[in-house]
Amino acid sequence: MGISRCYYETGWYEHAINFGLAAVAMNRYFPGVHKVIAFSQEESGNLDAAVTTMNCAVLYETPWNDDNKRDVRKLYDELHEELSSLQAGGK
Repeated sequence: MGISRCYYETGWYEHAINFGLAAVAMNRYFPGVHKVIAFSQEESGNLDAAVTTMNCAVLYETPWNDDNKRDVRKLYDELHEELSSLQAGGK
């Protein structure tokens, strides 16, 4: 997961997504594993994919950790609201 974050921070979003997806495949419950993927997807212009990724995070990521679940849900809600605004503006 750390290498995914490094690629995200340096702007190599496709690599960040690919390494992040590999981390999810290994352990989808790990805290923060979906976040870098979603941020990279958003930066790549794929807000739909970012919302879908955070939706998976809401379902799977750290079901035992209420603080992380709250943070994940907040990020999902923010991305979903942004997507809804863009879709409403495009109609």
